[in-house]
Amino acid sequence: MTLWPLGFVHGQLLGLSTRQATATTARMSQPQTYSSQDHKVESCGSPTLANSDTLNMTFQEADSLLITQNLILMAQRYRIEVAKANELVAKVFSNPVLYLEQSVYNQQSRRLLPIQSEYQDGSQGQNIISVQQLVYLAGKRNKRLRLALEGTNLSNYAFQDLCRTLKYELHAKLLDVHAKQQYLSLYLTSIGNLRETIKLYKVQVAKGNLALKELVRLQAFLLALETEQRNLRQSLADMQADIRVLLGIPNAVWVNLKLLDKRPPTMLQDLATLQDLAQNQRPDLKLAASAVNLEEANKALEKANVVPDLNLGVVYDRNGSYIQNYTGVSAQMALPVFNQNMAMIKLADLRAKAAYQELVAARQNAAQEVNTAYQKYLLNQQMAREQDPDLMQNFEGMMAGLTRSYQQQLISVVEYIDFYESYKNTFLQYYDLENDKFQAIEELNFATGATVFQLR
Repeated sequence: MTLWPLGFVHGQLLGLSTRQATATTARMSQPQTYSSQDHKVESCGSPTLANSDTLNMTFQEADSLLITQNLILMAQRYRIEVAKANELVAKVFSNPVLYLEQSVYNQQSRRLLPIQSEYQDGSQGQNIISVQQLVYLAGKRNKRLRLALEGTNLSNYAFQDLCRTLKYELHAKLLDVHAKQQYLSLYLTSIGNLRETIKLYKVQVAKGNLALKELVRLQAFLLALETEQRNLRQSLADMQADIRVLLGIPNAVWVNLKLLDKRPPTMLQDLATLQDLAQNQRPDLKLAASAVNLEEANKALEKANVVPDLNLGVVYDRNGSYIQNYTGVSAQMALPVFNQNMAMIKLADLRAKAAYQELVAARQNAAQEVNTAYQKYLLNQQMAREQDPDLMQNFEGMMAGLTRSYQQQLISVVEYIDFYESYKNTFLQYYDLENDKFQAIEELNFATGATVFQLR
């Protein structure tokens, strides 16, 4: 949509006929390119940084880029690998312990490092060899492995939830950029036409054909539009920076969303179905459930730690026992008399209870989010259905009639600009309504943790 009616004023000021004025309006309503100091703005209304590239993509293409190039997701992948490494640590057995003892000096024979068992003079050497192996009791090894596996599950669900959150943020920003670029197109055409009008007004004011106050009022209106356009550009620049960070692309790239289907599919599921979908699909709920399992596994391990581990070994003693070349077995275990690990068991139990309450809270919060997103979706769909499809066309017709009245000096410039402002705001509200409709769909997808609607 473009604010074209000011073209009629051009024709009036130049003394053209109505037909010529209409032709002038038609030419000026064509998409034009206006330059500014910082940006080049193409006819589509997409601001593009000087000497930069524009990247047009669908949601699916943006998601693929997000998954492969987002630095935060890359870091989370390494956390998954760390968790998998912990599984390997939990699987391995403890190394056996080798103990060697050798006599250094025989005082009777005055031999240094007597290695042989017996020398010709009757002196002897002494050495001891012992090998011990730690044996975990009460299933500690399996419980540690279960704890490591739950840690991997936790990292995987954290990655999935991070993907879900970043995708929602990316989609929301792409939709906002898409809407604001439509706003910018509206401002560009309006400002371009108004500048031409002011240029012609200056000529007529200099000749004394028009009042200076009308020129000043138009200049004030132009300044207001240019200020709004500047703020819009700044907002777009901020959103583009966020999008580039999310996608991991160079700073000189401007990202555009490809044309959206204005008629997304109709809702097929009811609220109860969406609630069930969220409870089964949302990765943050799976993350909370995995945290409960992790704490339960930790509690089971702490209970198993009450049972001391056993050290088994064999020992060889050459000359230090009641017989030569003594061979025996050994067993060593701590006695759980003073410390039965009760404090750690209590701590693990409290952490498990806290994790369970967090899971219940997360499920309740998810249900509320789905309900809120569903109501927003229904509200926006209802507003879209109730909107008069001819409103914009009728508004343009009224604006054209008002422009003719202004040409004939039937209304003042203040009345004309006030209606022009209303005309602009109406189109901005129309774009807002379109954006809200798609934002509500994305929020519903985010709340359910599934693709209820596939925007294309």
